Amino acid sequence: MDLELGLQNETVVVTGAGGQIGKVIVDAFLSAGCFVGAFDIDESKFSKQHPNLFWVAVDTTDEKAMGLAWESVEERFNSTPTLCVCAAALDLSFIHHHSSIIGMPTSQFRRTLEVNTVGTFITAKLWLEHVDRMSKADEKMANVANGSNGANGANGANGANGANGANGANGTGAAGAQSHTEKRKNISLIILGSEAGDLGVAGNPDYAASKSAVQYGLVLSLAPDAARIHPSARVNSICPGAVDTRRFREECAEDAPGKLKWIEAESTVAQKKAVDVEGIAKMCLILASEIWSPSTTGQIIRLNGGKSGRLFWDEVGNALW
Repeated sequence: MDLELGLQNETVVVTGAGGQIGKVIVDAFLSAGCFVGAFDIDESKFSKQHPNLFWVAVDTTDEKAMGLAWESVEERFNSTPTLCVCAAALDLSFIHHHSSIIGMPTSQFRRTLEVNTVGTFITAKLWLEHVDRMSKADEKMANVANGSNGANGANGANGANGANGANGANGTGAAGAQSHTEKRKNISLIILGSEAGDLGVAGNPDYAASKSAVQYGLVLSLAPDAARIHPSARVNSICPGAVDTRRFREECAEDAPGKLKWIEAESTVAQKKAVDVEGIAKMCLILASEIWSPSTTGQIIRLNGGKSGRLFWDEVGNALW
């Protein structure tokens, strides 16, 4: 049994690569030997340097700019990114919170869905378009090679080997094409969802709705679509609970009553702790690997420490949001 990830020299695009979770995901793929196209709208986050890392400043909601960004990664690494992690999103920690939907302007709802849902759709569309082009190019190469085999065999290029003459004569042909396509098996789209897509967020339906849309509707629709384009293409979502980022720790420290950590990461969480950021990155590697996740597609992977629900009211009936 092969226990290697098999991701060496693969090309991956990570959106939201400069974020608190995105940058750890980038590090994980670099450690696995991948070439990484790191997309983020904020160039000030482009601090990490690595020979296999290519930063691109781009707004994921701009389809034309995203297309150019994707092509720049292909040109830089001379390879189609068959792996993609959609980590770009308006983080709940940085979205304006409301005690009720009554106080939320419609413009905020639209903006959150534009970034978190439409941006993810654009990224997913580009990934699948390029997988489709790659698949057709590989098929064409295989057909040409098979034709060369037959012609060379008929001409007796390799004597008794006949139809396999081209393989022996120049090391190419059908076997070479098959070897080429074998390298294309790590074809995976991973969308970062959230527990908010399952449990909702009182006062922030914008965020909850945006995450529900991508981790359910988009993933479940894309999984069969991708498999039709290429049988090895897989689409999944990782949905973390409260994550132990620097920002979450700051919020907990700023919380005067001292209940935030208990409410978000302890009271209804079996493990009684926030989610480890590296654990999310490691799950991305597992889902990206054809060796480790060959039949995993259309799935929502919940990394939440066994969280079973939310708290809305304290013991005397006061709202906890």
